[in-house]
Amino acid sequence: MAADQPSTRARQALVIEYPTTRVLFEKRADRAMAPSSMTKLMTALLVFEGLRNKSLRLDEPVTISKRAARQRGSRLSLRSGDSVPLGALLQAMIIHSANDAAVALAERVAGTEAKFARLMTKRAKQLGMKRSRFRNATGFTAKGHRMSAEDVALVAGIIIAKFPRYYAYFGQPSFTHAGKTYRNRNPLLGLPGVDGLKTGQTRAGGYGLVVSAKRGTRRLILVVNGLKSESDRKREAARLLEWSFRRAAEKQ
Repeated sequence: MAADQPSTRARQALVIEYPTTRVLFEKRADRAMAPSSMTKLMTALLVFEGLRNKSLRLDEPVTISKRAARQRGSRLSLRSGDSVPLGALLQAMIIHSANDAAVALAERVAGTEAKFARLMTKRAKQLGMKRSRFRNATGFTAKGHRMSAEDVALVAGIIIAKFPRYYAYFGQPSFTHAGKTYRNRNPLLGLPGVDGLKTGQTRAGGYGLVVSAKRGTRRLILVVNGLKSESDRKREAARLLEWSFRRAAEKQ
């Protein structure tokens, strides 16, 4: 690593070039961590794969279960028995980080969230995600629910490369459901080249973010986690991203 590499208050951090996966910055990137709502990248990936193989449709109605409707935290306030298009649930989960939408999608794919979590773990292993074990579709703190920054970056890269149509959802500035508009939670949207992905926050994981940006022909993926506040998350992520673009240009 470079002698001028910056320090960071993040507990875990990683910046890579994509698709080369050249590491520009890392701090405990291979350590298992509580990924919070960055988990939803894996939830989204399984839904994207279902859409690709036509076992799912964006326009199909999904009935909201009692369990999905009871989810706490960020949500759409869906009610048990509601019928919502799958595409709307997908956008709500990605843009607003809606936990009720995430559970509804998991139940549509696998019948129960527990079965879906097992599918997530199995698929992660197939993809080479060495430290990922899932207990739910949302990222709520649970014993054994873990990813590493490396694993988060890996699944982000797969989404960018394999599902460009759906990757565009991550860059939408807002989403409207039932007359209410929800703004995208990604604090770096609007910075040069930033076009996705996802925030996360729990007491166990701290404040986290996985973000991608493309400037010219160069794309970077950044992961930070374990920060103490929203302002820390935004500041550290922006600073590391700018340093990494400069570093990447120097190493051409």
